[in-house]
Amino acid sequence: VYMVEALARLLAGEGQRVLIQHRELGITETLT
Repeated sequence: VYMVEALARLLAGEGQRVLIQHRELGITETLT
């Protein structure tokens, strides 16, 4: 159970990281 919870947290963190990166990329694309 702990492994599944840890994996879920990791996936959630990765998802947030990817969303932030996409936002930054979108902002830089619109600025340039």
